[in-house]
Amino acid sequence: MSRRREKRTSVAMPLLLDAGAGAVNPVPRNAVTLDVTSRGAPVQLQSDWKIGELIWVERHGKRAQFRVVWVESEGVAKQQQIGIECVESEFDWGIPLSKEQDVLEEPSPEPASGSLRPRLVERPS
Repeated sequence: MSRRREKRTSVAMPLLLDAGAGAVNPVPRNAVTLDVTSRGAPVQLQSDWKIGELIWVERHGKRAQFRVVWVESEGVAKQQQIGIECVESEFDWGIPLSKEQDVLEEPSPEPASGSLRPRLVERPS
């Protein structure tokens, strides 16, 4: 079952990510979001960051610290997808985001036939 609390807004937006001044390799890296919520986003970039690392994300002059929460293996041209989550309560991406809760589909048994059919269920907060 997904742990998402908010609906994602599909948007590809450029970001600048870096590991901060104390990092071994503090060179900023260009990245692009795949979708966003107020708390985080999956992004695509060339990186070697690991789960748990703290990084800085900048967009339109706004900067906040994020944690790498998942990493997918390298793809074409060493492009990688990582999931980032804001360390602060939320991040202002500069676009309107959906305030609706995410809705999960759970199977519910059919009383007569015993087969399963999808049923929409509101996720608890």
